[in-house]
Amino acid sequence: MLDYSYLIFFLPLLAFPAILFGGRRLPLQGASLGIGVMAVCFVWSTALLFLALSDAIRLPYEFAIPWFDFGMYGVTLGVRIDGM
Repeated sequence: MLDYSYLIFFLPLLAFPAILFGGRRLPLQGASLGIGVMAVCFVWSTALLFLALSDAIRLPYEFAIPWFDFGMYGVTLGVRIDGM
């Protein structure tokens, strides 16, 4: 569960183009997809909160991937879950 925590950020980003380009063909014009994705993200975030509060996972947890390099600087995209 913790390894896929980055999906809390990416699921709404993936739902956006689906709603934008196919919203007219979806039930309730894409509102059900948006509400469903946000509900999944809420449940996932709440589950991670309870895992963090119960000390079931070792905190802080970091997951980062290199995104792109700009000269000698590198930009990474990642997730950090800590006690805050």
